[in-house]
Amino acid sequence: METDFNNIHHSIINIEDFSLYWRFEGEPFPERDLKMIEPLSMQGAKFLSDFLKNADLHAEEPFKTGFFKTVNYTNITDDNAVFIKEWLYGKGISPDKKVYLIWDMETAAIVPFRVLVEYFEDFYYPSSDDLTVFDEGLNWALLFHHADILFWGEGRLNIS
Repeated sequence: METDFNNIHHSIINIEDFSLYWRFEGEPFPERDLKMIEPLSMQGAKFLSDFLKNADLHAEEPFKTGFFKTVNYTNITDDNAVFIKEWLYGKGISPDKKVYLIWDMETAAIVPFRVLVEYFEDFYYPSSDDLTVFDEGLNWALLFHHADILFWGEGRLNIS
């Protein structure tokens, strides 16, 4: 069966089998929130990777020119976590909206937006991660860039 957004839930794996599980275990990460992280198998991650590649989202950095009507950014620093959370919540995404996270062709997950925002420092590690977050319509996207920059694009223009 080919993976798509209608059946991607079949690609969910146990959190203990997630390659990034170490980021969440042993931390003050409440069990109720840990249960909301839905890591994806390699097949699920490849589907999301191919989806972004086919959409040409990252043809240029941070996003292909003309993909979004609006692109803005903020810097992530050691002491601005509260600001980042407010900035993200200010984007108008429902806290319960499930969003897709992809680090690379083999590493992806689905989480409620609230969980991403509250624990973004566990999901994104500066210097090592480029983390793309998006909805299935690519109406908006976030790029947590390895250079400590958080990009936001919204208002998709090149719908095909």
